[in-house]
Amino acid sequence: MRIDFYADTNERFTQHVKIAESLGIDIEEVESQAWEVLREFDYENLPSPSNTFIEAVYRQINQKVSLVYGDAITVSYYANCLDSHLYMNDEEITRLSDFKAVISTINEGEGA
Repeated sequence: MRIDFYADTNERFTQHVKIAESLGIDIEEVESQAWEVLREFDYENLPSPSNTFIEAVYRQINQKVSLVYGDAITVSYYANCLDSHLYMNDEEITRLSDFKAVISTINEGEGA
């Protein structure tokens, strides 16, 4: 069975996946993790595959950013299919360029 993890997502989430990839996160591995979570449910109680995947991607981004940038970047998110949001340092991240802007402020602060 093939699950379309992107069925109930939007362009903003597609950009979040690009952010994850730029952090070295293996998206195929995240899909596998989401698939394993879904296998634990029976059909009647199956959560949204897209939402399960979104949550897994955001969790991985949070872990990686915390590992790389420590307390310099705070990640928060809201996973709800088409209405999913990713924030870093209280700024909504909608594009890869938003993420790069947050990183650049961190890098500038190190040089000061």
